[in-house]
Amino acid sequence: MKAVVYSEYGGPDVLRVADIATPTPAAKEVLVQVRAAGLNPVDWHFYRGMPLAARLMTGFGRPRRQRGVGGDVAGTIAALGRDVHGFAVGQSVFGYASNSLAEYMTVATGKTSAMNPKRSRQSRNASPSSKRQASVSRASPACRCCATARA
Repeated sequence: MKAVVYSEYGGPDVLRVADIATPTPAAKEVLVQVRAAGLNPVDWHFYRGMPLAARLMTGFGRPRRQRGVGGDVAGTIAALGRDVHGFAVGQSVFGYASNSLAEYMTVATGKTSAMNPKRSRQSRNASPSSKRQASVSRASPACRCCATARA
């Protein structure tokens, strides 16, 4: 599979697309086929190696190993690890784990959530918001603009 990785510190030019092995989900992990991924400031700090405290986790002169980029992910479950309950293959999920700028990634079940199915127009129209609109339309006696309109 393809993934965005880096092997040295620097600007965006150190990032490259590489072929890496597709991960296998361990116990209590799901394999997600990535549909959308997000980058955060922490990703930027890690591949730049600045502040220097970021290098404590990855290596001082250069990263100890090739590292992936990204954290936030949304996609579809492609496989389940052992002891996974409440998820199914083909289910849409979102979550957080490292190396999300890849075709597939593993995510711990505690760091992922299922997406809600889209609500139909009929269910949105029958939602409590219609009650909220009715209560808003009643004028408050303390409201000056509505009190003058009533008088």
